[in-house]
Amino acid sequence: IGETMGALNQLKEAGKILHIGVSNFTKEQMEEAGKYGKIEAYQPQYSMVHRSNEPQMRWAAEQGMGVMTYGSLGAGILTGNFRQLTSFAESDNRNRFYKHFQEPMFSKVMQVVAVMDEISAARDNVPLAQIAINWAAQKDFVSTCIVGAQSREKVEQNSAGFAWSLTKEETEKLDQAIAQYLQEA
Repeated sequence: IGETMGALNQLKEAGKILHIGVSNFTKEQMEEAGKYGKIEAYQPQYSMVHRSNEPQMRWAAEQGMGVMTYGSLGAGILTGNFRQLTSFAESDNRNRFYKHFQEPMFSKVMQVVAVMDEISAARDNVPLAQIAINWAAQKDFVSTCIVGAQSREKVEQNSAGFAWSLTKEETEKLDQAIAQYLQEA
């Protein structure tokens, strides 16, 4: 970590990079890296279906780091496009990396998606992806959400999720569903 941070500091001093950030680091790794230079951004996976990084996200935000989440759509499961168990190609990460595409998690996630459906219907059928992005982006320890998409239409649709905010009641409704169905996420 010391050698890597040294190289990043040299790049920053040379004006080749503006900021130093880390992805998927533990709190301890960030503390170690912080001995050699200032970390300005932290990029963890975070969504309704993956919240295990929340403690170090809160810590990073308290240290003044920008927290830029990835995976806010839960590899697509929070878009509502997967309503039934799906068989993916053997090489697809959803077979190995994302336990929420397998039972028993899949059925539990569908209970949360049903609550997202209710919120969507009350908001003139806003896309579920926007609800998922809003939920993550509105956390006080999240600076922004990095969201991938496979088409220009999806990029525009996902970006539109930053133009509005969930109400306090909607957020509480989602948080209650998450607590009820996805405690271990």
